[in-house]
Order: sequence, then structure tokens, then C-alpha cells
Amino acid sequence: MEGTRLPVLFEDRTMGFRILLLLVVPTAYGAVAGLMLGASAGLYLGLQAIGAVGGLAAGLEHHEPGQAVIRGLFGGLFFGCAIAITHKWAGGTDHGLMPQPALLPVITTCFGGGLAGLGALLRRRLQPAAP
Repeated sequence: MEGTRLPVLFEDRTMGFRILLLLVVPTAYGAVAGLMLGASAGLYLGLQAIGAVGGLAAGLEHHEPGQAVIRGLFGGLFFGCAIAITHKWAGGTDHGLMPQPALLPVITTCFGGGLAGLGALLRRRLQPAAP
């Protein structure tokens, strides 16, 4: 696929930016999703879908699927914990969308790892072969 522009590799980013992408972004996004869970089931589900795309995109920053899976596991863990903690703090209904709060981070961790691994595999398919 000529002309396909892939993201910068995670390993080529500065340490500060890696910490931002690995810890701050999924935690902050999870906090927003946790707040929205009480407000609107549709909005919460939409944020979950966007988060899934973000997990896949994170994997595109890796050559090796194993590295991407590890990053996705951590991102999913931070995301899920932030949702559960923020929703508990903010209160409100969960619209029947939250499993036991302790189970949510397990689910998001598994999905985060899987989606990031798929992203790395996608990068392999899209990246032109070296001459």
C-alpha cells in the first residue's frame, strides 16, 4: 500500500511522551468515560468504541506484536481502573453496563492487549518491505 503513512514508533518517542501515552492518556480518558457512564449509556458506549480504536492505534506504533500487547495490557488496566474509580466517586447509575467494578479492569486489560496486538500485526501488513 504505497503512500500509507504509519505513526512514529513508540520506541522512537521521548520518555516523557511515552509516559504520557502509556499512563496519562488512558487514565484520563477512562476518568472521562467513568464520569459519562452515570450521565448517558449511549455516550459511554461511544467513548468505549473510540477507546477501542485508540487501543488499535497504539499497537500501530509497534513493530513487534508482543511489545504492543504489553503496552495495551497496561493501557487497558489504567483505562478500566479509572472508569471504575471515577464512576464510584461520581455515583449515579451504570445503566446496567458495568460488571462488578473489580471485573471491569480485567476486561479492559484483556481487550487493550488484544487490540494493541492486532494494531502491530496491521502495521506489519501496511509497512512496505525493506529493499
